[in-house]
Amino acid sequence: MWVQEKGTSADPADTSIACGCGARLSLQDLFTPSRLGKCVGERPWLLDRDPDGCDQNLKLLIRTATNTYFPQTLTVISLPAEEDELTSLVDQLSGDLANVKTVEHVAAAKQFNPKVSAALGAFGDGDIFERLRRLREGVVVGNALPPKQAEFDVFASGRDEIGVNTSDAKLYARTLTRRGWDPSASTYASAIRSLVAVHRLREVSCLYGFTRFEAAPTTTDGDIEDVRLAVRGAPISKDADWLPAVELFGEGLFLHFDEAVIRAWLARSDVREREEQLQRGYMRWVARYPGRLPDFPGLPYVLLHSLSHALMQEIALDCGYPASSLKERVYALKTPSGSYDRCGILIY
Repeated sequence: MWVQEKGTSADPADTSIACGCGARLSLQDLFTPSRLGKCVGERPWLLDRDPDGCDQNLKLLIRTATNTYFPQTLTVISLPAEEDELTSLVDQLSGDLANVKTVEHVAAAKQFNPKVSAALGAFGDGDIFERLRRLREGVVVGNALPPKQAEFDVFASGRDEIGVNTSDAKLYARTLTRRGWDPSASTYASAIRSLVAVHRLREVSCLYGFTRFEAAPTTTDGDIEDVRLAVRGAPISKDADWLPAVELFGEGLFLHFDEAVIRAWLARSDVREREEQLQRGYMRWVARYPGRLPDFPGLPYVLLHSLSHALMQEIALDCGYPASSLKERVYALKTPSGSYDRCGILIY
């Protein structure tokens, strides 16, 4: 037997194994489904064999193919520790603050309640009232919330300063005054509720698994998604008590959009028609890949994602950042009832 090559494209169909008996097999034939038989469940990266076995057909991959591995990662933005501390203190004193209805009431509670004064004296009245309001509404920034919700609540808090301005700070940002970035009160910017200049932030990305052939999509709120597509997500080790992670420091900007304006935009007839088109495309995707797939992200997410990419292109042109150095986090988060109560973009 010998190898025969023809053409200059390096296509598998141009390479064949020929036999003196006249039989011939093209490398392209190896891509035929079930040609290579069934998988036996070997997991060389774990040095074992899958105890549950595997009933899938083997597939041929070119060694340099880009779909050999797709990492599954979870990415979060580090939040300032004082946010959690203040939330915890306000939660502990919720009984003493039961009658607080305004920021002025917070000042009175500090003045006439020594317990409140001792615990919360170092914090601003407005910050305390904001934390109390969120606790009453069930919107608590901390470990109890999904990462994106916690991030959004910090960036959209309206505080003049978020975090502390020190060299070792994980997050430092400033909410800009509207007159500073929209002096003419332009109509096109009316949908933006606030603009936050993020002078320093830390992003932590953790690798928890991988897929082959196809990347596993994640939900729009950033939660871990162990989806079933053409392949299953595979763990990177057995009985892992740690996972590899990397931290990156950078800067960026956060835009908080008026959710009422977005709801009004969603009611337009042309927007509803576009949503129906996207829904039909989503249903075709679901039919092609049956299994546990992320829900349709919703039109607010499509809107913010499109705007985010347009802004990233402008930033790359005007600010000197290469596009490959820019990342985004799109916040189009829904309440349990299905309404969008958090809409924003972080570009960093």
